[in-house]
Amino acid sequence: MAGAAPCFHASGDVMIYAAYSGAEGSRPDTIACRGQLARIRQSAAFDATERECRLLEYVVEETLAGRGNRIKAYSIALEVFGRSDAFDPQADPIVRIAASHLRRALERYYLTSGKADPIVIGIPKGSYVPSFSIKSIPNDGQPNVDEQRC
Repeated sequence: MAGAAPCFHASGDVMIYAAYSGAEGSRPDTIACRGQLARIRQSAAFDATERECRLLEYVVEETLAGRGNRIKAYSIALEVFGRSDAFDPQADPIVRIAASHLRRALERYYLTSGKADPIVIGIPKGSYVPSFSIKSIPNDGQPNVDEQRC
């Protein structure tokens, strides 16, 4: 993939890519991915509650740390929302609702302020593990997204 290098390698089978402008052969770390997270969090156009922001930060950081396979409704409820270890994700929809709101907030962000951002962070439906995508600008000037799923 031209202009991109692994930002992180998870479980030996999945790579997350992030755009970078380093010298040929240089390997970026997670800085580009964390930079995108910071850009989103600092934007006034990112209309998410503090709880949803904590959720986004948690899933991104856990994934970048190689623990994406541990991101489940139960772990989110305990570690992000402060629920007790008696939390039952079947009976309490807090994580599903927050994730749904977060997906919409990210979608709105990328349709407005984040339109020109080089990296897209998404939370695919059916999972809480984020995806990281690189936007490339083809000859027609319209951004394309090359997605690498975590």
